[in-house]
Amino acid sequence: MGPEINNDISFLAVLDWVVRLETCEVAKRNLTSYACEDNSGCVDSTNGLGYNCYCNPGYEGNPYFSNGCQDIEECSAPKKPCKKTCTNTQGCYYYSCPQDYDDLGDKNGDGVDCILHVK
Repeated sequence: MGPEINNDISFLAVLDWVVRLETCEVAKRNLTSYACEDNSGCVDSTNGLGYNCYCNPGYEGNPYFSNGCQDIEECSAPKKPCKKTCTNTQGCYYYSCPQDYDDLGDKNGDGVDCILHVK
């Protein structure tokens, strides 16, 4: 038996995905054919006539599918955006210090710091 030859070939491919033939402005006029679904936005292509959809800030997923852009649950993520009380809302979140604590801002680079308010 001779030596085995590996014929596997790999290469990098770049896909230029756009919805062609319309700008965002024109596409939004006909909602039955407009490709961007709920919680998403539209941006005109930089490579010819067409547009792309993207999930709005605070959402992730596939903007071309119904219910494709889902709210990001920032407060339940492995690394929470803050060490304090975190409240998730649709497309956003906010945090607050517990009662009787003052917000010191982000001193350590790991979220908002709170200190007990001395009366």
